[in-house]
Amino acid sequence: MVMLWILNSISKDLVGSFFYATTAREHWLELGERYGESNRSMIYQIKRRIASILQENLSVMTYYNKFVISYRK
Repeated sequence: MVMLWILNSISKDLVGSFFYATTAREHWLELGERYGESNRSMIYQIKRRIASILQENLSVMTYYNKFVISYRK
């Protein structure tokens, strides 16, 4: 049941890369390794990108879209 919950919580684009794991614990450890705090360089880069975005004279909608696009890079 836990394994299904984990797989259903993952983006459909990523589920295929988790099928090799046979237990919920293996899934959980893999998620932690990929997306946990151990990836500090990626966290730093995302925070830097977010901090560099300025609204200036943009409308709220344009600013929001700029923010979302920057987050996805």
